[in-house]
Parts: sequence; structure tokens; C-alpha cells
Amino acid sequence: MKKSILNCVAAALALHYGVMALADDNVAEATYEARIERADADYKVAMAKCDSLQGNPEDICQAEAKKAREIAQGYAKATHEGTAEARADARKDAADAELKLAKEKCYRMDGNEQDVCVKAAQLQHTRAATAIETSEEVAEAADEQHKKVDNAKYDLAIEKCESLQGDAQDECEHSAKAHQH
Repeated sequence: MKKSILNCVAAALALHYGVMALADDNVAEATYEARIERADADYKVAMAKCDSLQGNPEDICQAEAKKAREIAQGYAKATHEGTAEARADARKDAADAELKLAKEKCYRMDGNEQDVCVKAAQLQHTRAATAIETSEEVAEAADEQHKKVDNAKYDLAIEKCESLQGDAQDECEHSAKAHQH
């Protein structure tokens, strides 16, 4: 009887937390969609302001609007996905948008001044890309080290279980596996 009551309680808790997780997912999805819609709305407003301009100033205005939208959408996606890769992609997209804008600003210049401006913009982009790549490599190395530490902890826990017997050993091994990442 006690076992069936415990099973019912466990099932009720599992159902409760499953529903809560589903609700959290729905809220996260709605937040993500709202951020994307906001980025699109802000983009439309910014582009409308560009309509009164002509030539290079209009091009710069449009590039600024596109940059703002790309950055907002990228960070919304990165926040929604919650992964290091998504955050790095957002930073890369932001750096690319910044390069496009910087180049557009260079086009109002002439000759060598324009060439220097473009090269300076490319240098800034290269610095940003290098920093992003380096941070990705550091994150990957840290993840690898954490895995090694987790494996060593697991090996230690299993080794401690070896001194036990029967159900105690089984419970010990089960606990070690449950704490393994």
C-alpha cells in the first residue's frame, strides 16, 4: 500500500513538473517571438525615417537600421537557444553588420581616404572575429576540462562503491551515475 501511494505521489510530481516545464517553454517561445517582432517593427520605423534622405546618407541610414535589426534578432535567438554557439553566432552577425555599416560610411569619401577607411573597418572586423573565435576556443577547452573532471569524479565514486556489497553497492553505483554529467 505504501509503495502504491508513493508511486502515485511520484507520478503526480512528475506530471506537475512536466506541465511547469511545458509552460516555461511556451513563455520562452512567446518572449522570443515578441523580441523578433519588436526588432522587425523597429526596423520598419527606422527604414521609414530613411525615406526622407537621398544618396549615401540614405544608404548609411538603411545600413544602421539593418544592423540594429540583425543584432536584435541575433541576440533574441541566442537568448532563446541559450547555447555558447548561438551567442557566438550573434556576436559574429553583429560584427558583420558593423562592418557593412562602416564600409557604407566610407563610401562618402574619395581616393586614398576611402581606401584607408575601408581597411580600418576591415581591421576592426578582423579584431572582433578573432576575439569571438578565441572565446569559442576557450569555451570549448573549458568544456573539455570540465568533462575530464566529471569523469574523474565518476571514476572515484564508482571506486568507492567497490568496497560495498549487494543493494548498498547498487545504490551507490546508481547514485554515482545520477550525478554524472
